[in-house]
Amino acid sequence: MKTSISTPKMGVQDSDDDDRDAWDDSDETEDQEAERNEATNKLIAEMTDEQRERYNLFQSTNCKFNSKKISEMMKQSIPDSTQNQIKIQSSAGFVTTQAAKLFIADLLETARDLSGNNDPLTPDLIMVAYNEMENAGKIPGKGSGVKRAQIR
Repeated sequence: MKTSISTPKMGVQDSDDDDRDAWDDSDETEDQEAERNEATNKLIAEMTDEQRERYNLFQSTNCKFNSKKISEMMKQSIPDSTQNQIKIQSSAGFVTTQAAKLFIADLLETARDLSGNNDPLTPDLIMVAYNEMENAGKIPGKGSGVKRAQIR
């Protein structure tokens, strides 16, 4: 099974002052792009069926979050005094949506492991899975000084 992918252009600003984005690949030649795609396809070929299925699911259009909503949520987490002065870059929203996908995948995988069967997942089971991940230290930002609601 051959799978081909393309890498999204992100537009992350580079820290130096050369007016180029760190992820800008507009100077990339066709040979470099073909080489990168070949390397990616080689990695995909080495994946197990389960890993390949998960990879394809994450690449599919059916598994995307609304980046604008994610950026709004990110902006709401900023203190009110600086909220209007900060612009969330699209690349930050993209990275956050990818992290959210991974978190949800881990949460559902944990819930599926806890259920032990192929029955549909219930909200109660998902809450138990969240608490299990929290107790295992897999939920970021749960250290001292961070106040978040706990799902019970």
